[in-house]
Amino acid sequence: MFQINTEKQNPFVGVLISYITKGITIIISFITVPLLLNNLEMSQYSLWITLVSIVNWINLLDLGVGNGLKNVIARYNNENDKALLSKYITGTFQFFLSISALLIIVLIFFAKYIPVINENTFYSFILYIPVILMFPFTAFNAVLQGSLRNGFLSIISLVKAIWVFILIILFKFLNFDRIILCAIVYNLFNLFFLIVVLFSIKEMYVFSFKEIINTSAFIYTVKIIKTGIGFFILQITSLVLFNMGNYIMYNIFYDKVASYDILNNKLFVNLLMFFNIGITVFWPQFTAAMASRDFDKLIKYRKQLLFLLIIFIFGVCISIPAITPFVKWWTGGKINVEIEEIIPFVLFTILLAINYYEAVILNASEKINIQIIISVLCMPLFFIFIFMLKSFVINSYIVIPIANMLVLIPGAFIFKIYADKIVKSYIKQDNRK
Repeated sequence: MFQINTEKQNPFVGVLISYITKGITIIISFITVPLLLNNLEMSQYSLWITLVSIVNWINLLDLGVGNGLKNVIARYNNENDKALLSKYITGTFQFFLSISALLIIVLIFFAKYIPVINENTFYSFILYIPVILMFPFTAFNAVLQGSLRNGFLSIISLVKAIWVFILIILFKFLNFDRIILCAIVYNLFNLFFLIVVLFSIKEMYVFSFKEIINTSAFIYTVKIIKTGIGFFILQITSLVLFNMGNYIMYNIFYDKVASYDILNNKLFVNLLMFFNIGITVFWPQFTAAMASRDFDKLIKYRKQLLFLLIIFIFGVCISIPAITPFVKWWTGGKINVEIEEIIPFVLFTILLAINYYEAVILNASEKINIQIIISVLCMPLFFIFIFMLKSFVINSYIVIPIANMLVLIPGAFIFKIYADKIVKSYIKQDNRK
């Protein structure tokens, strides 16, 4: 309770807890990968990470409603309206329940059309059926985030990393199919996570099947689906713009796929994750400050997040000289990257962080239409820039982060204008009091 109350009073507590736990989690994961490779055949390891990657896509099927619920929780939790919050949470759970039912049907009738699932039906069903059945309970993650308990969620993520690490150490003592064992342990942790989350939110919401079958609550979800769909569109456009690099690389710069993967997906994505922790913690804080019309807190939190942004940019910049020798050491000399290859990724990462800093105000206030418009327009521009850069400027894989930079620059300025406009609207409201 001390941690929860303190995080509500000072977002930096949540950020600090998340940084510490995330740092330990990364170290454990860094050690876990070679251990997993030693205990699984390469074909088993490739199959497992492929099957788990599909789970990540399943989690996207909340259609952005989880983000909408997070804003609602942050808004109404400030008013301590438990009855209204309960209706929103129940309605969201019912919506997610309908998605789960649809996913079960899709898995049963369309699995044969997905090669990796069709060829590994037994493994797939052991992994995916429990994941889909527990999918509705992911609504409660948004409840924790909206009630300013991100530090608590980070601690649970650390427990998961430790859980997996212990399992891998025990592999050599267990005479059992490794993929089945991985799937069982994966879902056992999800069940443990579910129980812990339900217990942690009991003061706000008590889960009961009687409440779940109360269909009158569904109307409250309809109110946040429109906003949720907007967040979903942003998620999809982000996947296209910032996560299709490997696919593009495979088609036009095949011999540099590994270099791109190391720089973009392994190094800079993990670096950006540290700033995203700040975004995750401050987002509901902004929403709560707007709901309570607390202008002073809004300005204070924005300055604190700006401080984190400056520290992040400084940290990324000073890491540049160390990246070349680190990549060479980490890959055993198999992959070498030069400074001129690193710089575009650094600039892209910094620009993306700046965009996130400005856009979080828009997300918290649910004024995201301008983000949707820009993101949709940027998708075709991204591919056009890649084609033009490769054809007329530079025939190198760094055209991808450069193209990313070009589509991000307008957004950084536009999001700043809109974010400042939202903040100024609260100054005017505060002056009228």
